[in-house]
Amino acid sequence: MATVQSKELIKKNPFYRDSWYDQNYPLTCHRQEQLKELLGKTVDQIASDFNENEGKYVAYIAIRWGFAILVNNILTPTEIWHSRSNYDGFGNHIDRAHEIDALSQELIRFRDERHWQQFHNSKDLALAISIEAAELNELFLWKTVEEAEKVDREKLKEELADVFAFALLLAEKHDFDVKEIVLEKIRKNNEKYPVEKSRGTAKKYNEL
Repeated sequence: MATVQSKELIKKNPFYRDSWYDQNYPLTCHRQEQLKELLGKTVDQIASDFNENEGKYVAYIAIRWGFAILVNNILTPTEIWHSRSNYDGFGNHIDRAHEIDALSQELIRFRDERHWQQFHNSKDLALAISIEAAELNELFLWKTVEEAEKVDREKLKEELADVFAFALLLAEKHDFDVKEIVLEKIRKNNEKYPVEKSRGTAKKYNEL
């Protein structure tokens, strides 16, 4: 794993800095977006065309955690990069079922520290989902389709997070396995919307 690379190996990274070695920062989603601009470029191009924080540093952590390698002096994506949705920012493979459970447990910890469980009955959690979904909808109100695609990404993330959070808490309250119930719903929809009848149409299943 990338997390157990020796310092001697890491120091061979052409972008290595002593001050960066102890930071152990992951390749976050923001850094991954920056990395997209670097892939396919040479070491010299990265050094000259990008500032240090968005060029050398991103290339350094990408190589360190196994998202990229140098091939003929060109920053080249690895299999981890191509399958990055299955890896965390340190290049470790993610158990998605465990990840969902970890999210739920973090929400529960946050809730219980504040003694909010008393307010989280099923009715109010369901209402909270609806209210947060309405706030999500408000981001798109009175906008054209083109304008809606330019929505404020930070606000969109916040509203989506609120919807997800209350949905996870409601699922936890009823001891539902989130992965299991979503996959079950997909199986049911596969039966209701066979590909040969539903491809390219927005009709409801009983209208196909």
